[in-house]
Amino acid sequence: MTTREDVLKQLGRELEKFYNNAPRGKAILRLEYFVIKNSKKIMSNEIKPIELLKAANLESKNISGEINRALKLSQYVEITKEM
Repeated sequence: MTTREDVLKQLGRELEKFYNNAPRGKAILRLEYFVIKNSKKIMSNEIKPIELLKAANLESKNISGEINRALKLSQYVEITKEM
């Protein structure tokens, strides 16, 4: 059985790579894409934005608001193309 902590660690590792490897000027776009794509996991495990940022070693970035916006947006959009 996968625990909440396991999910948090996995998402953190993936987000860190996804964000840090983003082309110049595309980091926030990639963050939002990642959150929308993984919104069900994030919400079902009640992961807070700051927890996700800490797990991704991105807590120094002031982007928790972007995560909240992407989570809200995920209720209305569907990803049809991989990034």
